[in-house]
Amino acid sequence: PHIEFSPDGREHYFFYIGSSNHIFEFGERVYIRTAGYCDEPGRFALVLTYLLALNEFTYKKNYIRILLCVAGFLTFSAAFFITLVPIIYYWIIHNIINRKAVIISGLLGAVVVFVYLQTVENEIQENISDAFETMVSSRFEIRGDGKFQGDNRSEAMDTQLEAFLHSPILGNLGKGVEFESKHKIWTPTFLSGMAHYGLFSLGFYLPFVLLMMKYRKTSKKWLFIAIGLNFLQRPEIEHMFFLTVLSLIYYIQYFERPEGEELDLELPSSRKSLLSR
Repeated sequence: PHIEFSPDGREHYFFYIGSSNHIFEFGERVYIRTAGYCDEPGRFALVLTYLLALNEFTYKKNYIRILLCVAGFLTFSAAFFITLVPIIYYWIIHNIINRKAVIISGLLGAVVVFVYLQTVENEIQENISDAFETMVSSRFEIRGDGKFQGDNRSEAMDTQLEAFLHSPILGNLGKGVEFESKHKIWTPTFLSGMAHYGLFSLGFYLPFVLLMMKYRKTSKKWLFIAIGLNFLQRPEIEHMFFLTVLSLIYYIQYFERPEGEELDLELPSSRKSLLSR
């Protein structure tokens, strides 16, 4: 059961426990790209990547890693699969993923595949195969113009560059919209911020750059590489969620030293005297 609505001109589906605007029908079966509480699956995948990185600074819990990865897979977002690579590499460095777990997972996966091939009807297998092709593998195929099938961003970059050159200081928002293809200016690319806000948009990157510099010599740099890849795919750096995540990481750095340094838990004398009172 679901409710259909069109808040922004696109058809959306609300399932009471989440929503999506990408639904695919194969035969009698419907496959949903999960969007959670976001307007589309790609944005939900963006949020999940931030949370995966944030978990490594806060709770560092395996069940959170598993939950977020499962949710990310169900978005069928090509960007999520790409940004997950440096995070997985970080897990390998810290032995979060060990050989025993990989072997057991591989054996369980082989059993599931065997049972699936032996018991599931051929028609259902064909539908699932078509769904995987449409939502995942086909998006990594190369088109005739040399770009990926899943690339729905680069077409807008020429318009965004034109908008920036038209008003490089304040951006297009400072001068008013003077371009017919207004929707292309709002398409998320690494040029969209400069098209919106001009050179002032560079200030939004400052918190990320400062944190990246702090952790550049530690393994946590891989977490910031994942976030940086998200910038290229969907650089919505002015949104509150992104700023909140970076603020939490920035706050945590006062309690967690970079790898190789010991945490000094000794209280300053001023605080000791205050506590003694």
